[in-house]
Amino acid sequence: MDVSGAIISGDAHFTTPTVADQIIENHADYLLAIKGNQPKLQAEMENFFLQAHAVKWEEVEHSFAKSIEKDHGRIETREIRVVQNIDWLPQKSSWKNLSCIIEVTSIREFINGAKPEMATRLHISSRKATASNFSIWVREHWGVENSCHWIADVIFSEDKAKTDIGHSAENMSIFRRLAMNMAVIADPERGMASIAPGMGDN
Repeated sequence: MDVSGAIISGDAHFTTPTVADQIIENHADYLLAIKGNQPKLQAEMENFFLQAHAVKWEEVEHSFAKSIEKDHGRIETREIRVVQNIDWLPQKSSWKNLSCIIEVTSIREFINGAKPEMATRLHISSRKATASNFSIWVREHWGVENSCHWIADVIFSEDKAKTDIGHSAENMSIFRRLAMNMAVIADPERGMASIAPGMGDN
């Protein structure tokens, strides 16, 4: 597959220097989530962003974007900050072409009066771009992630699957993804969601 010029996103499972190297070697850029799998890098990033917020980002060079969406009985506010000046980061040399660190904060307020929810996600990327650009790319990644996981769990009951002999789990996962793709191609208007319990006619 030719990925030249593309930006390839991945969740924390794929956040390793080896994966970053492979993406760069194929002339693409990476956008990878940082969680507990990279504890030292995560700690450095969290400390940096914590201090930056404490001084209200004064004299901290960065790009900022904000969006507000109303849907499904809630109001979601997203703030994204991108910092390219990362020479201070001890782990920078471990990640090929690392260009910036990213913080995405989302706040969900519910019309029914339920307690607001707040979440902060961290990312690293080899691409130099604005917060507005990264806002789109992060959103697209989570759109695919949530859609695939929802279908795999609700329709295929993947979380309840007990296949664990040899490569059976990996093989079944491939078959599920193939079924998802075939359904979208065969009937793009309905797809897999229409056969979920309680949704549409079977």
